[in-house]
Amino acid sequence: MNTEIEEIRRAHHGPDARAPETVTAIRRAVAANLSALPLELDALWQLIGDEEERVRGSNTIDPDERARLLDFLGKMRTGVEQLHQNLPSEGAPTEDDAATMGRLLSRHARLMREWLQDNAAENVDSTCRIALIGATTGLFTAMGVPALAAVGIGGLAYGGGKLGNLRQALGSSRPSEKE
Repeated sequence: MNTEIEEIRRAHHGPDARAPETVTAIRRAVAANLSALPLELDALWQLIGDEEERVRGSNTIDPDERARLLDFLGKMRTGVEQLHQNLPSEGAPTEDDAATMGRLLSRHARLMREWLQDNAAENVDSTCRIALIGATTGLFTAMGVPALAAVGIGGLAYGGGKLGNLRQALGSSRPSEKE
């Protein structure tokens, strides 16, 4: 039963940020990608900031929804800042810093899932959504998450509804077998 529970937890929440294998993977990945990670985090931070500005300036978003979105985006941006602060200047992070990074990545993934569940993703324009998917995929991959999983995390969080609409639109634009 514990094995099944662990499999379900990993499927929905990812690996345990404190697990030795996760800490080791993060340490290894950060050391290998240290030259790119600050740029990746800076890009993600800026994209979130751009989305905050778009939300602030929109006259079509309900004020309560605007406040909720800005609070959510602020949490995401703070997490990105904290990840940046935990990057070592060279080499691999300490085990404590790698565990902290794992917790921050888990939090970031949880926030993205909440955004999707709350339908806030519908308030993000397509250009920003694609940029957020790319930046998030790059960040998660550079921190040791397998590329396919990283694409899935970014795509589901930022593009879930739109990707489904695109699939539906493409399906409806194809000629049927009868045609």
